[in-house]
Amino acid sequence: MKASLTSSNRANIPAVCQIKGCGTATLISPGILLTSIHVVKSAEVAADLTAVFFEGSNKKTVEVKLLPQNLFFAATYPDYMDYCIVACEQYGIFNVTPVKLPLIKSEWAPVREGDTILVVQHPIVDRSGGKVTEGNDGGESEETSSLVEVKRFEEVMRCRDDVFYLKASGNVLTAGCPSFNDCGQLIGMQSQLRQETGGVISRVLSIVSIVKHLFANKQLGRIRQELSFEDVWSTWYVDNNVPRVILILANFTSRPITRATAEKLCELTCQPNLLESVLSSGGVHCILLTLKTFKEDEDMVCKCIRALWNLTFVEGASRQLLSEENMVEIILDAIEQFSENEEIAEYATVLLHNISTDTEATECFAGPLGHRALILVHAAMQRFKHTNVLQKFGLSFFTTLICANPQNAETLVQLHMIEHVAYLAEHKQDQVFLMEALMHFVGELAQHKNAIELCLVDGGLVASGGSHIIAILTGLVIDIMLKYQEMDTILLQGNRALWGIGNDLACRVVILQHPNSYEALKLSLPALISKARVM
Repeated sequence: MKASLTSSNRANIPAVCQIKGCGTATLISPGILLTSIHVVKSAEVAADLTAVFFEGSNKKTVEVKLLPQNLFFAATYPDYMDYCIVACEQYGIFNVTPVKLPLIKSEWAPVREGDTILVVQHPIVDRSGGKVTEGNDGGESEETSSLVEVKRFEEVMRCRDDVFYLKASGNVLTAGCPSFNDCGQLIGMQSQLRQETGGVISRVLSIVSIVKHLFANKQLGRIRQELSFEDVWSTWYVDNNVPRVILILANFTSRPITRATAEKLCELTCQPNLLESVLSSGGVHCILLTLKTFKEDEDMVCKCIRALWNLTFVEGASRQLLSEENMVEIILDAIEQFSENEEIAEYATVLLHNISTDTEATECFAGPLGHRALILVHAAMQRFKHTNVLQKFGLSFFTTLICANPQNAETLVQLHMIEHVAYLAEHKQDQVFLMEALMHFVGELAQHKNAIELCLVDGGLVASGGSHIIAILTGLVIDIMLKYQEMDTILLQGNRALWGIGNDLACRVVILQHPNSYEALKLSLPALISKARVM
C-alpha cells in the first residue's frame, strides 16, 4: 500500500531536478527526463542546457548535460499538450530511482476537483512587467532569478478533460513541474505561465494524457518498466482495432509482451473483414519481424506463416509481401528450420504459391531464390505425401517456377519428381483438385524438350515395375483424362502433356501403344475448339 505523501516524507524527491535557469524536469527512466516544451524550447536549445539533481538535500548537487541528440520528442499537437522527453547524461545519477510513469490503466490515479496535490517547482520570479522571460539561455537575467526547489500543496480548482487548474500563486513562472497525489503517484505536470492577455494561469497537464500521447507516437518503448502482457493488453487494446495492436508492438518491446501481442495480431488475420486493415497498418512488417525475432519458436513461426497465408487472399497483398525485404528468405528459413513440421510445410507452400502467381513475382523466383524454394518444397512433398493440400499447391508452385526459369524443369526431373507425380496420379486420382494441378504441372513440364529427354537417357529416370516411367506417366495421364472427361481444364492440360511428350519420337511410340490414347485425345478436341473460339 502506498504511503501518504505528507510534510513528513516529502522532504526530497531525488528524481526531480532543475533545468538550470529554466524550470523543472523529472527523471522517468534511466537517462530520460520529462519536462515542458516551455523549459527546453527545442532540441537546439536543449543541447546547451543542464539538469541539476539533489538540490536541497544533504547530498552534493550533480549537474548533467541534456543529450537531445540521443532523444528529443516534443508534442506539437494539440496546443495544450505542453511536454517533451529528452535524454540526459547518467553519470552521477545512477542511483536515482526514476518517478514511475503510469503506463497501464490500473496505475492511472483519478483526479477530482477539490483534491490536494503536491507540486514540486523551481519557480522563476517574473519582473518583466508582463513579458515571459524564462531564462532559456541557461542562465538568469536581470528580470528573472531562479529560486531553489519549492514544494507546495495545491487544491485542484477545476478539471477539464486533460487539464487540471490550480489557483495562481504570485508573480512567478513555472514549467515542467511534477505533481503528485497524496499517495505519491505522479498525476500530472504543472506550469504557471503568463497568457497573452497578461494574466497568469496555473494548470496541470494530466499524466494520463501525456502517456496516451506518447503511446500514439510510439515513444513508450523508451521507458524501462517491467509490465505484464495482460495489463498492457487490457489498457491499450480496442476490439478489432488492428492499428492499436501495431502500436502496442511499437511501444512495448519486451520479448514476452512482443510475442503475446504478435500472437494476437496473427489471430486477427483469421477475420476476413480485418485483413485490409492488417495490410494498411503495417501488419506484414510486424509479422515478418516476429518471424525473425522468434525464429527458434516453432509454434510462433507456424502462427506467423499461417497469418501471412491468410493475407495473400487480399487482392494486391502478394505484391506488398514481396516488397518486404527478405520476405521469401524468411519463409524458406522456416521450412528448413522446422522440416519435420507438417503444418509449417503446408502453409508455407501455399503461401509461396500464392505469392508466386503475382505477375511481378516472376523475376523474384527466376534465380537462386526460386531454386532454393524448389528444393525445400520438393523435400516437403516427399516427406508429407499424404497431405493433399501440400501436394496440390506444391505442384502449382512448381508449374510457376518452370515458367519463371525453364532450367527448373530439368532440376525437377533430376529430383525424380516424375516418379512422385506418377505416385500421386495412381494413389490419389479421386482428388479432383489435386489431379487438376497435377495435369497443369505435367502439361507445362512436357513443353521442355531437355526435361523429357532427361527422362529417357541413361542416368535419368529408371524403369519402374518393368515399364519405363514415361509409359507409366502417360498411361496415368490418359486414365485421368478419361475419368474427368467433363472437366475441360484437365482435358486441355492432358492434351498438352501428351503432345508435348510426344514430340520425342520414342515417347510418341509409347503413347500410341496405349489402347486408350486415341479416345483421350478425341475427348479433348471439344475443349480445344472452345478455347480457340474464346481466344
